[in-house]
Amino acid sequence: MGFAGSTVATFTLRHEAELAKLHLGASGVTAWLADEGVVGAHPFLAYAVGGIKLQVAAGDANRARAVLAEMGTGKDGSERCLSCGEPMHETEQRCSKCGWTFAS
Repeated sequence: MGFAGSTVATFTLRHEAELAKLHLGASGVTAWLADEGVVGAHPFLAYAVGGIKLQVAAGDANRARAVLAEMGTGKDGSERCLSCGEPMHETEQRCSKCGWTFAS
């Protein structure tokens, strides 16, 4: 039995759900994942259970959606740096603003 919250996003892949959860946490929004255990144990069930649900308290739902909207892409459709949000071309490996890189 879990805490009922507002689902602000759903994911098929666990790592994407975890990244979004961490991003919300860094923005001060407490979030948790529902059905990640089922999907993690049996990935083919992701569609059957409606994916991994990213949930927040009902009062944080609008703020969480706004944070998530800013997370992935810029207004011009460009990819964004996962560290500072600076637009990055899809072929760039290093952010020109903060130096963050996809490469290890």
